[in-house]
Amino acid sequence: MFKPGDKVYEYGDRYTIYTVVSGPCKNGFIDLIDNDGDTIEYHIDDINLLDPIADEQMVKDVTAKLKEAKDAFAVAFELWSQAEEIANARNFSLQELKHNDLVDFSEIEDVANAGGWSTSSMYC
Repeated sequence: MFKPGDKVYEYGDRYTIYTVVSGPCKNGFIDLIDNDGDTIEYHIDDINLLDPIADEQMVKDVTAKLKEAKDAFAVAFELWSQAEEIANARNFSLQELKHNDLVDFSEIEDVANAGGWSTSSMYC
């Protein structure tokens, strides 16, 4: 829970740091002061405790996962290019193979869709 003197920020806005002035009242609101000395009231569900040590570890963890994703993308794109070269050697495009139901692309499309990506650009 928040206590006077804690440094906090509003979710989504790490640029404005507030200092807790008083603990939450019964309805969950807390008094904060900004860098200009202005007092503002926020609901405790709308703020997060500033924790530089936890933030530093989170950044390291996210960076590591993004590197893994980059490496996996590089492999996936290389394999896609190889599949395209095989098709092109017989004067087919991957789009033609899909359109003519010669190759089942449903599994790779399912993975793309599950990741929130559109499959429309896959065959360009």
